[in-house]
Amino acid sequence: QAKDHAQQFEDGLKAATRGIAGARFDAVRAAKDPERLDEKVNEEGQPIHTIPDILAGRISIDSPEAHVRTADSIRKHFNVVRDVDEFAKGDPETGYRVHKMQVKVTPELSAEAHLVPREVLEANDKQHDVYEDARDAEVEGKDALAKRKNKHAKSINAAALAAFRRWYDSSWRR
Repeated sequence: QAKDHAQQFEDGLKAATRGIAGARFDAVRAAKDPERLDEKVNEEGQPIHTIPDILAGRISIDSPEAHVRTADSIRKHFNVVRDVDEFAKGDPETGYRVHKMQVKVTPELSAEAHLVPREVLEANDKQHDVYEDARDAEVEGKDALAKRKNKHAKSINAAALAAFRRWYDSSWRR
């Protein structure tokens, strides 16, 4: 069902970012990796209808104003059913900065929109591979390896965030 509504979700995200300086639609992923979906359902015990990111999209954010305006615009374009803002402080384990907004695409389908600092988004591919290694190690009971991988992911995010933070903080002083 996610693939059938990916274009609708993409169109909504593009409409939500239209005219907002510093916000740029990046991409929609129309289907979660089947292996990871199987892990969530069979190993983690998540019912399929509760998995938030089967359909997901990303928006690059360049300023505090763009973050606030984009989040507000998404609330106007979609029914938001979950709103987790870790944009400023980041995930406690990995330091990943993101504002995750779970939105209804249809009455039966929701999707996750990620508002991500531009510099963090640019580092995301490298960081995500390390995050997946950490998650796999945790599932396999390799706690020390998982901890090392999470620390590595956090350092990647910290470096990306440092670049963003310099710009972000200075934009508040203008």
